[in-house]
Amino acid sequence: MKTFAIASSLLLITRIAFGQIDATRDGFILSFDTKIIRNALHSAVAEMETVHETTGNSIRRVSKTTVYRDAEGRTRREFKVGTDEPWITIVDPVAGVRYSFGANGRSATRTPIEPPPGSHPYEKFEEVASDGRIARERSIEGLECDEKRTTTVYPMNSIGDSSPLRVVTEEWFSPDLQVLLLTLRDDPRIWKTTYRLTNIDRRAPAPSLFQPPAGVAIEEVKPRR
Repeated sequence: MKTFAIASSLLLITRIAFGQIDATRDGFILSFDTKIIRNALHSAVAEMETVHETTGNSIRRVSKTTVYRDAEGRTRREFKVGTDEPWITIVDPVAGVRYSFGANGRSATRTPIEPPPGSHPYEKFEEVASDGRIARERSIEGLECDEKRTTTVYPMNSIGDSSPLRVVTEEWFSPDLQVLLLTLRDDPRIWKTTYRLTNIDRRAPAPSLFQPPAGVAIEEVKPRR
């Protein structure tokens, strides 16, 4: 049961930061921003912090991703895993393709995606617990936010614990940019997670950011779910 809880929390964190995961013949690739969100252009830095508390010890991990979105809904994300070179993913839901490549690489993969027709905003928050609530209560980096707080209580012995467990999730969503600006999740089974969008710039990113570098070899990849 604990393994399942860890896997579920990892999936949640991945979806907060990236979106869905696709499988290809070469392994797994991240797939995100496949919805067309027009006229919400910006650039920002997405910070993910996880803290795992154990007896007499605390493990803290921090990762940062630079994100861009243009007026037509194209996105670019630059992130780094460990000591590897930065990895870049460009999603063009208008053309229906995704590019993935290393910052120092000479090749890139191009994968078809299936964007929905028209402009689809982020789904409305839905109540998922008895104490869930939605309220416009704060501003983050000058943007008004819709807040949602959900508490899930696991009874004693439901997952092998000797006392009830309380998992609290708070989310602040920007209707203007159609993105989560801040997410806090306190799960005593695993860790505390904080995701926040910082250094938000509403100016238009350079068009060249949404194309693979000139001269790189493009490999066509077919996704499978």
